[in-house]
Amino acid sequence: MQVFKTFFKIAKRHITSAIIYGIIFVTICVAMTKSAPKENEANFTASSIRICVFDNDNTVSSKALIKYLGKYHELTTDLKDVDDSFLQDSLYYTKFQYILTINKGYEDGILNSDAKNVVSHSTLINNMSTVYASQQIDRYISAVRMYLAGGFSLEEALDKSEILYDSKDYITAEDFNGNTKDSNDAFYFFQYFPYIIMSILIMCMSPILISYNTLDVKRRIGCSALKSTSFSMQLFFASIIYSIGAWLVFMTACMIIFTPAAFFTKTCLLAVANSFVFLLFSLTVTLLISNYNLKEESSLSMISNILGLGMAFLCGIFVPQWYLGEKVLSIARFLPAYWYIKNNNMLAGFSSEAMSYNTYFTCIGIQLMFSAAILVIFLVTSRRQKSE
Repeated sequence: MQVFKTFFKIAKRHITSAIIYGIIFVTICVAMTKSAPKENEANFTASSIRICVFDNDNTVSSKALIKYLGKYHELTTDLKDVDDSFLQDSLYYTKFQYILTINKGYEDGILNSDAKNVVSHSTLINNMSTVYASQQIDRYISAVRMYLAGGFSLEEALDKSEILYDSKDYITAEDFNGNTKDSNDAFYFFQYFPYIIMSILIMCMSPILISYNTLDVKRRIGCSALKSTSFSMQLFFASIIYSIGAWLVFMTACMIIFTPAAFFTKTCLLAVANSFVFLLFSLTVTLLISNYNLKEESSLSMISNILGLGMAFLCGIFVPQWYLGEKVLSIARFLPAYWYIKNNNMLAGFSSEAMSYNTYFTCIGIQLMFSAAILVIFLVTSRRQKSE
């Protein structure tokens, strides 16, 4: 266990920088969490817009949607037999700011849990007002579907969904038995976790691992009686313990800041498991980086910023996923942080996607696949370097 003990002896020499980085990042994370827009705060005033509605379904559900939108916006529902050029001109001259079409089969789609393409819309430009209108519609449809899934009749689901977001304190979550619970701000903490844990491991653990990759150290280890397999396993387990230790520090900080009652809930513990899976990916990336003898701290800082900030902006950590374009999201799907954030948004209710264990474990599995792929690359490059 000589390598294992030496790892932590070297870690003690870097403990000061690790503590500084930890304090800085915890402070940043808490600051971002506290300054993040809470759902129960009026951070902006939603403005009413002019919406033209075409109801091609003409059912109780479609009329309920029109009634819901009529509470917030100025609606026009009596246009008949108009062509596309008229609608384009209406948008261009701002007679209407939003044209909503309730497609045929809207009610059947909601009842059959297939709400894709039940509505469509056209706008001239996507400003905050039109984006908010789209979110209102998605949020309403999701609410109806969730009440239906909870066993309510269609009429009850429509009535409850219409008034669900009327009060200012609508963020109190209500289960289908009528029980309520307060929102969990800890999910904002988990939102920024990927950027922080990756930066911590790259900046604090990589220097320890790189110290084993110097030519003199490699030669001494090669001449010793220590087997190569034993050396690798000891170093690997030491890295795991170091990573889990850093993860536990952040989880403990989260529990203290947001109270144990909020931390030890079912959804929050699922978020904890999600963060642990992303920790494994961060660990494998750090191991791969440490395979290369990067002596300059500026090199590690550059890699940390590229990976951390790159995923933070592309995957929805700093900018919510629903504000990102489809092309950006298409690229982000090839990054594990996208699937981490997708899970966190679903658990916290930040997105319009209803909680699904199938989706949750799919995202977990994809993150593990990323970790396995990076681990294979690490093992291949490590063996090639040893043979050289």
